[in-house]
Amino acid sequence: MKLSLIASTLALAATALAESHTVTLVNNCPSGNPVFLYQGNGPRGSGTIDGQVLGGVAWVDGFAGADCQSSGVNCGIVEFTLTNPDDPDNTQNAADYSLLTGDGLGNHQLRYTEYTVPFIVDSSTGAVVSDSYRIAEYLDKIYPDTPRLVPEGTEGLQWAFGDAILLRLYRFWGWVRPLMIEKAHNKEFLKGVEKAYGPPMPPMSDEEKKATWGVVKAALDDISKYYKEGQLFLTGDKPIYADFSFIPIFFVVKTLFGNDSEEWKEVASWNGGRWAKMLDAAQYMSTEVV
Repeated sequence: MKLSLIASTLALAATALAESHTVTLVNNCPSGNPVFLYQGNGPRGSGTIDGQVLGGVAWVDGFAGADCQSSGVNCGIVEFTLTNPDDPDNTQNAADYSLLTGDGLGNHQLRYTEYTVPFIVDSSTGAVVSDSYRIAEYLDKIYPDTPRLVPEGTEGLQWAFGDAILLRLYRFWGWVRPLMIEKAHNKEFLKGVEKAYGPPMPPMSDEEKKATWGVVKAALDDISKYYKEGQLFLTGDKPIYADFSFIPIFFVVKTLFGNDSEEWKEVASWNGGRWAKMLDAAQYMSTEVV
């Protein structure tokens, strides 16, 4: 699965019984066109959906600008506005990374909750799936001839591994989050970060960074013991979901600090170069999201 995901991708899922909802796409970027993909259709601009809303994806197509990256990090946010013609006072905006949910949607209770990418639309089946773990389960089920991301019987072990990683490396986010904000140029993206992770954190002092770096190295020394010598991933030459839940940490370090930075060079040298090799292998396996 591609590690650098399109940040302007939004998720929409709702149930609307015998209703119609107007989906208005607001382009907050200086160029490009908002696109809404609904059950295989991709109308631009506004459109009316009748009946049950099963799911959809929105993004900005054709954005051009100095701050636009191939990953879409600085390409802005598309905003949904859903209105019920029978209840004009009940209007919901689903901006940033929002997923509309709730059994009461058929009764005009258009509630939504925060959600973030990744989000896939399977062109072969028409299925719309969000959440990285559910995506992994879906791919295993629908494409059984491909390598398993969640081999049978490993579900609990993989979750335990992921939780252990987060606990051991939690302090590291206090360092990198200010860097994320510093390098982002889009206000909507910054609002999304704050909405998901809370108010901004002050930058660390040099002493705090030094202490945190030591904690990170010690944590990775311990984590490396889960990996067998000569084995790139947890279960061998093929990655599983737990590997993919861990690898993005190194993608973040390399991206935020820079490929030629002393920080990335140091991380790349730790544990016999294991982490750099793992990231390279994962990126080699990645494909473009279209």
